[in-house]
Amino acid sequence: MEELAEAEYGQTLDELFDGDAPVRASEYDGMTVLDSHDAVFRVGRLIGITIKEPFAKEPRLRPEGQQSQTGALRVWDFNDAALDSPDPSSWQYRLIAGFLATEDHTGYFNWLPPKEMPEAEQVAQFLRQAHYEKGVFGAIARGARKYLCHNPEVESAVTSSGAGLASRGVLDAGLVQTIAQGGFQSAGQAIVNAVPWLDPSMVVFVAGLLLLIAARGLDVFCSRPLPGPAPET
Repeated sequence: MEELAEAEYGQTLDELFDGDAPVRASEYDGMTVLDSHDAVFRVGRLIGITIKEPFAKEPRLRPEGQQSQTGALRVWDFNDAALDSPDPSSWQYRLIAGFLATEDHTGYFNWLPPKEMPEAEQVAQFLRQAHYEKGVFGAIARGARKYLCHNPEVESAVTSSGAGLASRGVLDAGLVQTIAQGGFQSAGQAIVNAVPWLDPSMVVFVAGLLLLIAARGLDVFCSRPLPGPAPET
C-alpha cells in the first residue's frame, strides 16, 4: 500500500496522515479539500483500489484539469469483461459477495442489488453503483462498523496492540509501515473474528482498516462519515 500511496498521491502513508506534511489541494464542487478528513478519504480510496483492481483496467493518468476530491493522480476505469466474468476465487470477489449476502438491504443500503440476483451479477452491479474507489471502500467499511464498533473484544485488541495510540491524530514514526507489513496481528485477528464475511486472506482490507483506526482511533472510525455513493444518513 506504501507504493500505491506514492503512485496515487506522490506521498508516503505517513505523509498522508501527518497534518504537518504538505497536502496537495484539490478542488471539488468549489471546495478545497485540505483537512485531516482528506487523509481518511485518501486512504479509504487506496483500500478501494485494492478491492476494485481485479475488475479494472490498468490505471491511467488523470487528465489535466479533471477534478478529484482526493487529489488523485490516476484514474481506474472498469474492465467490462472482468465485471461480466469475475473470478469467484479472488479475495476481492469473496469480500464483496460475503458483504452483500449478510448486509440488510434497507436504510442507507437500499441501493444494494437484490439478493435474488445471481451472485456474480450482484458483485458487478455493486461495483458499478459504488463506482469510485472510495465509494467501494466506504460501503464495505460501513458494513463492517456494526460488528467492530462498541465491540469489547475489538476495542481490547486494538488498545493492547498499540494500534489505537494515535488519539491525538498523529502517528508515531513507523507505525503505518508496521501495520501495512502485517504488524498488530492480534488486532487484525480480532477484526476478522468480529466481521462474519472477513477471512485472513483479506489481509489488505484488514490492514487498511487498521491504518485508519491507528491514525484516528476506533471511536473516530466509528463516528466519522465515510465516503460512499449515497449521502450520509
